[in-house]
Amino acid sequence: MQVSGLENLSLNEAYILVSNHASILDIPAIISACPFPVRFLAKRSLIWFPIFGWFLYLAEHILIDRESAQSALKSLKKAAGILKKGLSIIVFPEGTRTPDGHVKEFKRGAFLLAQHAKFPIVPLSISGSFRMLPRHGWCFWPGTISIHIDQPIPTKNLTPAAAKTLMEKVRETIIRNLPDASE
Repeated sequence: MQVSGLENLSLNEAYILVSNHASILDIPAIISACPFPVRFLAKRSLIWFPIFGWFLYLAEHILIDRESAQSALKSLKKAAGILKKGLSIIVFPEGTRTPDGHVKEFKRGAFLLAQHAKFPIVPLSISGSFRMLPRHGWCFWPGTISIHIDQPIPTKNLTPAAAKTLMEKVRETIIRNLPDASE
């Protein structure tokens, strides 16, 4: 694994880390790359995966029910509380792993959280993991996972209109920091 941009993070600050999602390997890679404890904002349906789902629940990660706006809002409020305790949150705004290696369109959750909680967003670009274990793969292939951590983007005065623009900017930043468009 190779990590660049760690100098962009302060150990004394909490962030909303926003990343592309190329492989199941992204999760342990980000956890090991971050110099501080993190929690994931994840879809609630993952709780039913043996061992992994139990870990998400017991480690107090934020599980969001996409089918219920009220439940999703409650989850975002929980996430804001976790940020205020000094823990950073990781969000894969594509909503799931890419089926083809390309960065998909983003969902709004991370940016609604940023608008509500007022914590900086940090774009993370992950490459190499899709080749090592694609979404529909059953075999690990050797390789190197690279994570690039971009500079934090302040969100203190983020309006709803600016949140949409920020979502597009973060997606473009993540894609720009990938070694090639097929990641």
